[in-house]
Amino acid sequence: MARRPVDERSSVVHNTSIEIVDDDEWRVRRDDVSDEATPPDVLTDLANDTNIIVRQAVAQNKNTPPNVLVALMQDTNPYVRHFVVANPSMPLKVLYEVAESGDEDLSEWIKVNPAAPPDLLVKLAKDHFVRSTLAARPDISPQVLASLVKDDSSTVRWTVAQNENTPPEALEQLAYDKEWEVRSGVTDNPNTPARVLSVLALDVNERVRGKVVYHRFVPPEVLVKLATDEDWSVRLAVASNSATPPNVLTDLAKDSNYEVCCGVAKNENTPVRALGALSRSGSVNIRFSVGKNPSVTPKVLTRLATDEDADVRRAVAGNPSIPSNLLTVLVKDEKWEVREMLTENPSVSIDILKKLATDESFWVRSGVARNVSAPPSVLAQLAHDKSWQVRWGVGGNESAPINALESLARDTDEQVRRGVASNPNTPPEVLRKLAKDESWRVREATRVNLHTPTNLDQEVDMPTVSATELAQPSTMEIE
Repeated sequence: MARRPVDERSSVVHNTSIEIVDDDEWRVRRDDVSDEATPPDVLTDLANDTNIIVRQAVAQNKNTPPNVLVALMQDTNPYVRHFVVANPSMPLKVLYEVAESGDEDLSEWIKVNPAAPPDLLVKLAKDHFVRSTLAARPDISPQVLASLVKDDSSTVRWTVAQNENTPPEALEQLAYDKEWEVRSGVTDNPNTPARVLSVLALDVNERVRGKVVYHRFVPPEVLVKLATDEDWSVRLAVASNSATPPNVLTDLAKDSNYEVCCGVAKNENTPVRALGALSRSGSVNIRFSVGKNPSVTPKVLTRLATDEDADVRRAVAGNPSIPSNLLTVLVKDEKWEVREMLTENPSVSIDILKKLATDESFWVRSGVARNVSAPPSVLAQLAHDKSWQVRWGVGGNESAPINALESLARDTDEQVRRGVASNPNTPPEVLRKLAKDESWRVREATRVNLHTPTNLDQEVDMPTVSATELAQPSTMEIE
């Protein structure tokens, strides 16, 4: 490493008014100080260099000793001073002094210093978007957040309201903010205390009151109060909350707004008596919501299983609490949508799946083909179904027998082969063949399969996708 003699002067400040920039070795010295491995004593020495570019490089090196950086603040060249302020090794005390000095040009360089504290950056930020970004940082101190409560920008105040580090006292101040969006931001903060939520429960804006309902710390008495709110959307929020007291849900089940009644019907904590009353509603949506509720009694499900509306019966078919005797009733339903929903029910029995596997609707058979609980024998049977949607379901089913996957990998329909290519249980040798498939969609599915051998792209020459292939619609898109 080329080094110049150590300067014996006690100060490393360069005050020479005439800058020398054309000596023969300055580029070597610049390269030396630009290297992060350069020893501190060399950096100290070259801080006195007569060449401004060399001194600029010293100012930028994060390994330059702090005392040298401080001394370079007196350099006659403004760029040297700029780089010093932006250096992460610069003592914080000096950065605060620069900010207090009123030197706007120099202060701008603090903003690019990765070690600059958030509170200092906030102080320097004139743009409200910058202050808002800083207020969202998880490492910003509660003290700085509290100082931004009175910021002129509502965007900044809203960001402060949502920051989990904002102290409770600041949140309480923001709960009285003139902008409803800011007050709404307080309801989003998971650390907002109950006393502040009680204040916001009385807010003039229904959106703020409605969001209070969903907070984890909302007091029960607030839920009781908001259950009689004049705005139906607030009452709906109460009706949908699992923390709402049962007696309140019973009262809301008689609400004049059907949306509120639907919310009660969906709530798993709604008393069974209230659900029973709602199951006789003239509204299809309310009966549908009751039919989906896993807390509903078998007696109510039995009545809804014969409802005149197919959507209600479909809700019952998908209910995990459905009694086994109702499965045998709905498996004969006239609507294929109801029978298909049975294939998605986690409580459906193997016998029912076997029966549905021979259903006249390919949508129902496809539902069985996708069910991981379907017996291997049933999936092997469906692998030869006349409908590609059914074969596709088997191809993507992790429970499909290996011989079925091997057969479907040779299917004439690209979507079926694509299903096999995406199946995590498809054997490696099958994936190797699919990696050379004529369809780019099949090849791509093979490539992104996490169980595809990592060296497959080396073993097999996987063809690239052409622009023409990208423009071609898939079978699914056509149908």
